[in-house]
Amino acid sequence: MTKLYSNLLYLLVVLTGCWNQSDYKVICAKFEDMDEPFNCRIVVPNDLSGKVPLVIAYHGVGDTPESMANYSKLDQLAAKHRFLLVYPDAKGRLWRVPRSDDPGHGESRDLDRFDLILREIESHYAIDPKQIYVVGMSQGATFVHGLIRNRPNLVAAVVAHSGTPSKGTDFSKGMTPILLIAGQNDLVHDAMEAAAQEYHDADTASEFVSVPGLGHEWSIDHNEAIWTFLSGIRR
Repeated sequence: MTKLYSNLLYLLVVLTGCWNQSDYKVICAKFEDMDEPFNCRIVVPNDLSGKVPLVIAYHGVGDTPESMANYSKLDQLAAKHRFLLVYPDAKGRLWRVPRSDDPGHGESRDLDRFDLILREIESHYAIDPKQIYVVGMSQGATFVHGLIRNRPNLVAAVVAHSGTPSKGTDFSKGMTPILLIAGQNDLVHDAMEAAAQEYHDADTASEFVSVPGLGHEWSIDHNEAIWTFLSGIRR
């Protein structure tokens, strides 16, 4: 599990900094794509062995990988349950969300970057291909809804936290299993509950969690439930 360090100079991934916590390492990496470089924050639990799960976490509008790590506490969840965690950084703090009613909307930049992240991480870590998961917060969750329509055979399960599907979403049958979470005081709560029902009606495995007293923010109290949902599904 150390290939990323030893081969780094020969990759399209350029190390820009790293530091250690007591039970995991944080790597700040820059990925070179055909558009322009973009940053990712990679969390690697200590002493990983064998094939491990991968979680890719998409932040909300105006957030950064570092701020999402701070408010979500997903780093600690990764260390506890020993999965590799990647936070991509959006250009302009905003994801280009694919829309089924407008195929040209947003082009494919962030879908292409997802492919690049997955390809590079799988090249340098022993990732279990049956345990590739994606989570998103707010507009990052909206991107996740679009991602599973466009990459249905790559992701085992997803979590959409405080973010609705984009306009015109096609709730196709048999899509990727999804957990939707929203605070009861969040303006998107009812729309997310309705989306969960749309997924269910389309024969997609879906769950909706309504969090009392919570607004438009991450529910740390549900981190264990998030991992239980994800890890219980393999592609």
